[in-house]
Amino acid sequence: MNAHLKVALKAVGIFVLIAIFIYSVIGVVVYSSIGRFPVTPLPGALIDELVWPTIGYPALVAPGATLEAEVELADGEHAPSVWTALITPVREALKPLTYRLTAAGARLARSARWPRGTAHDDPVWHVTFDLPADLVPELYDLSVEWTGADGKSDSDAQPHALSVTDTDPESFRFITLADVHVHQPDVSAPKAARSDKGISPDGTPVFFEKAIDQVNLVRPDFVVILGDCVLAQKYAGEYAPEFEQFYRALGRFTVPVFMVPGNHDCYVNGVDGARVWERTLGPLHYSFDVGSTHFTAMNTNDWPLEDRIVMNKLGLAVYPRKWQGQVRGALNEYDPGTYRGQLAWARDDLAAHSGSRLRVMLMHHDPFMFDGKGTPYRNERFYGLYSLGGDGVGRIAVRELASRQHVGLVLDGHMHRDYLASVSYADRSGATTYACQNAVSFDEGGVSTSYPGYRLIDVDGGRLMRLTYLNDRSSIPFYKGSAPEGQTDRDSLETPALATEGVLNTPSLWRVTSYLAEPILLRGVVIAIPVEAGPEPGISGAGVYRVVPIPGGTNELVYMETLMPAAQGSESSTSGTPAVQNIEVLPLR
Repeated sequence: MNAHLKVALKAVGIFVLIAIFIYSVIGVVVYSSIGRFPVTPLPGALIDELVWPTIGYPALVAPGATLEAEVELADGEHAPSVWTALITPVREALKPLTYRLTAAGARLARSARWPRGTAHDDPVWHVTFDLPADLVPELYDLSVEWTGADGKSDSDAQPHALSVTDTDPESFRFITLADVHVHQPDVSAPKAARSDKGISPDGTPVFFEKAIDQVNLVRPDFVVILGDCVLAQKYAGEYAPEFEQFYRALGRFTVPVFMVPGNHDCYVNGVDGARVWERTLGPLHYSFDVGSTHFTAMNTNDWPLEDRIVMNKLGLAVYPRKWQGQVRGALNEYDPGTYRGQLAWARDDLAAHSGSRLRVMLMHHDPFMFDGKGTPYRNERFYGLYSLGGDGVGRIAVRELASRQHVGLVLDGHMHRDYLASVSYADRSGATTYACQNAVSFDEGGVSTSYPGYRLIDVDGGRLMRLTYLNDRSSIPFYKGSAPEGQTDRDSLETPALATEGVLNTPSLWRVTSYLAEPILLRGVVIAIPVEAGPEPGISGAGVYRVVPIPGGTNELVYMETLMPAAQGSESSTSGTPAVQNIEVLPLR
């Protein structure tokens, strides 16, 4: 071997050793908990004594039905002798229309709403209130007051917690939103790009407010937010202001909202997001019924605290240890008999509702996409060198539950894109539809196959009647210019796909526009008109389905519905000529 070759081999060897050393050092930095954000005390709880219903886990009841609220009193408090409730409409015009109720009964027992192992699974007071038969079908704030045997009184309240509805519980519709990602300005970073579009300089999520306005115009029976309400992964402590902005925006809804957590909501960034969720919105997993349809809401970010901490790596990268899906508790994922914890709860919850005509599972991470791989639970490769994300367990277990328990629909987000798949039940008697959807946020902006959108889902007699827009997978766009199955310039999106406005400052004339390429029923056109118009005012351009006198005034609130036709020239996008409907209160004869 000549001298030059020996020198070359020696140089290569040194280079390889240096590369291995550098790779190892970087690996230690990447995978260790070095640089993790500090954990500070939790903020004050917004869920205190009144633990159900809550703003993120509301009650759906009919006029004349019974509401069973749950109240957890501190140890040592005297057993209440008197219970009362105050329910106040959320809609500003109806605020004076407040109802005061006296409890029909109260008993002490385990919570029926917070599963075992959650924040409020100790015995709570189950307080029943008979609702008036003439209660206006609306969304209400709920306050419960109690007086102990010692004569001392106390109370607690939850906003937007009670929805009174006269809709047929076997025929309803709901909207799903995913990946709202309320965030502060200027938080974009490599591998975590984030557009500032729709965020005001003070951090107000204008894009979310515009989305809520369109949801209110559609006026579904309820909304489900499928996780990632905030971002919380750039700066230490940013979770708190983001969550405050998100919570404030929730007050804009005029329909009830159910929520499940996403990975961003559960990060430990200044505070433990999972604990904030339980202290502010409701349980991380729970279930509810609408007629004969059963909903099972799961927490698929089931990582221990250490894995949810956001870390700052030498100022070069900021990321949480884990962000992909996980549901712990299966000794053998293919055998539900071995499930523990949340998986056992979901198994038993679904089994207890085997008689439901339709079962729906709500979660953040899709356990099937793409094509059975369970990508949202898998590690991601970074620069071809490092694997991060989680490689979480539980995806097979969730699919087993859906297959064995005949779950008709699994709804989720996380991937910021539309995706639908159908998987046969274990006994081949039917199939589960897995549906992921586009984000509400503008994501990183730029040209993309995704766009801000939502799903509008119709259920009739336990059957899914509507799930997609235009094709077999797409979400409904929030903005003119969105292109399902095409390319959308998200930076250019400005005009809402649905909008309503008064015309020429005339309170009795309203214009509704739609850029959607499909017809859509709007039930949220609600305007105040003079009571002189009569008990059933004449309306042109819409049908009246409810009239409510406004207390203490000379106006009445008129609820209208109108079927907006498809926009013209927009078969594959929302860029055509909008459909326009003029709604006018007809002059008195």
